[in-house]
Amino acid sequence: MLSYTTRQCEVDAPLIEKIPLQKGLHVAVADQNAIQTPQAASAGPPGEILSAGLVRLDAVSKSYDHFQALHPTSLSIEEHRRYALIGPSGCGKSTCLRLIIGLIKPDSGQVLFHGHPLDESNIRQVRQRMGYMIQDGGLFPHLTARGNTTLMARQLNWEQTKIDARLRELTDLTHFPASGLERFPAELSGGQRQRVALMRALMLDPEVLLLDEPLTALDPLIRRELQIELKSIFDTLRKTVVLVTHDLIEAEYFADGLVLMRQGRIEQQADFRSLVEKPASEFVAEFVHMLEGPGLLEQKEQTP
Repeated sequence: MLSYTTRQCEVDAPLIEKIPLQKGLHVAVADQNAIQTPQAASAGPPGEILSAGLVRLDAVSKSYDHFQALHPTSLSIEEHRRYALIGPSGCGKSTCLRLIIGLIKPDSGQVLFHGHPLDESNIRQVRQRMGYMIQDGGLFPHLTARGNTTLMARQLNWEQTKIDARLRELTDLTHFPASGLERFPAELSGGQRQRVALMRALMLDPEVLLLDEPLTALDPLIRRELQIELKSIFDTLRKTVVLVTHDLIEAEYFADGLVLMRQGRIEQQADFRSLVEKPASEFVAEFVHMLEGPGLLEQKEQTP
């Protein structure tokens, strides 16, 4: 799938062939062949991280110069489960997402999808099976909502009738007005841009959704509205979801299992109540208590 910086409007996909669209802007084109995959392991109880899964990080580490973004870390993502990676800024949450989708390579260890290590022979096919949504949507400014949403489908030479049918499904699913499809990102509200970004992530009907703080930049009312809609979409589609967020209440609202990180390491993997009532370390207790207010469990019960 796609990753890029909105300032430079460049796709960060070094392992994929690139086609120029205009000066300084490229789009990644992936092979249409699917890799063979064994049946995924069944999901366990909420909050439990199993030893094998649809996606697995196996002793994966990543550093930039002298900064250790991620120490050797193992994590299993089960099929049809929803996970939230939480923790302070710089703890390695987004690094995990970029490793899963293959935008960066690990320094050690390996990332596996359906039991197959990600490498240059399969990364293009794997990316087609993952949807990636970043903060503020990251839409291409020169493309309309329709153009952003259908970009990869057109590059993969889908028939127009198939593209149109899929687009209708997605506008219905996300409550995006059909009249807004010909508007450019600058002509859309923040909530509409996020809906377009979600439609783009879902366009190829991926197995896994990777969401990197998708609601952080929105005002509280729009954020609450989209939280409710996203939860409904997750419940409807039953896709595997990995969400990055700073908000513990939001993490619990969306996810079955929570993964609390600190300084490139996993501090605790658990469900919401276990984090609150049985913190594994002083840091976990402190992280929870900073958000506790009148009572975190009571606050959770009031979440939509």
